[in-house]
Amino acid sequence: MKKIFTFFSLVLLPRLVLATGEAPAPASLKETFNSQLNQAGGSLGYNLALTGEAFINTVTGKIIAIALGFIGIIFFVMIFMSGYQWLMSGGNPETIKKARQRLINSSLGLAIVLVAYLITIFIYNKLKLAIG
Repeated sequence: MKKIFTFFSLVLLPRLVLATGEAPAPASLKETFNSQLNQAGGSLGYNLALTGEAFINTVTGKIIAIALGFIGIIFFVMIFMSGYQWLMSGGNPETIKKARQRLINSSLGLAIVLVAYLITIFIYNKLKLAIG
């Protein structure tokens, strides 16, 4: 973790700070976001401008996708840790009970997150149809 923080603070942070130059003041938050995104991504060869109604949908979708990716990683790590703990328990019933409880809790957590995501998608689609 310390290496990642050092890498970020010594390499990426100065790059992000130096990449932002003076630009004319845009009229709205969306234009500010687009100009800063294009300025940061443009130096790497990306065209990241978001325009029109796709702006909110695209940003929200990307945030949700990133969050679900992190949740999946956390779930995988918890399952791996539980399996390893169970495997290395040596028949100790207390350790097996802890590992089993962690497996159950992490599976329930993942199920709750996925159901919440499905409910959100369902409501979003119904509102989109109702509003037009």
